[in-house]
Amino acid sequence: MKKLKFLGLAAVAAGMFSLTSCLDGGGNTSSGMALGYSTLSMDAGGIVVKDDFGSVVASSTFNTQLSGGEYVAYAYSVDWDAQTSNKYTVATVSALEKYAEVYTQGSITDTTALFSNEMPVQKLVIQMYSADYAFTANNHIFMSVYHENVPSDMKTQYDFSYDSSADPVVVGGKRVYDFYLRAMKVADGDKVKEDAPFTNVYDLSQFLSRKRPVEKAAGNTAVNIRINYINEVGEDFLSSKKGQSDVISFVIPEESAS
Repeated sequence: MKKLKFLGLAAVAAGMFSLTSCLDGGGNTSSGMALGYSTLSMDAGGIVVKDDFGSVVASSTFNTQLSGGEYVAYAYSVDWDAQTSNKYTVATVSALEKYAEVYTQGSITDTTALFSNEMPVQKLVIQMYSADYAFTANNHIFMSVYHENVPSDMKTQYDFSYDSSADPVVVGGKRVYDFYLRAMKVADGDKVKEDAPFTNVYDLSQFLSRKRPVEKAAGNTAVNIRINYINEVGEDFLSSKKGQSDVISFVIPEESAS
């Protein structure tokens, strides 16, 4: 049986879990945290949480706390000797966190003016599948946006966009598509101010479905993006200091490669 791919956000990014992923007491068990998208499975007879790399996890906790369509992080333990199916893995889930979905716009949001209550972004942390490729579940990325000196319970809103008709630019020999992230404060929070991460899932399904065949035809095995954002808010958009992420790569699955 193929074991789970154990994937964890950095502890400060996830805000609730740390990755343990170990063998316990010499038995064939493991524990840690993982991410994914919930959906109904006829094979498992209930809700499972999946990713885009082959992991399918069933748990009684999913059946009581999820209805399908949610993006989650969860703490698990698995007894590999007790597994009865090669189509999914049964796990004991001890904690569960749901993340809000941010839709992606295929045209760049107006950059002639700042949003009301626009906020600077200090840093982005994107969950990685490996050193080379970003993690996805249902073609969504899990991304933490850091803001400086804010309450962790502050209400925020994010605008994520790209120009669907734009050609990629070449960065370090890679074809790269530019994305733009804008952050807005919706309401103040009550907690002590800190450098707080706000984690959501960002929808790349339409973008990846369009660009995978393009990049495959160009002889590539991945689709690459970078994310542009405001690092320091000025008097207007043009005077605001800009930041940019490193290049983020998404592997082209074999079934999407033709």
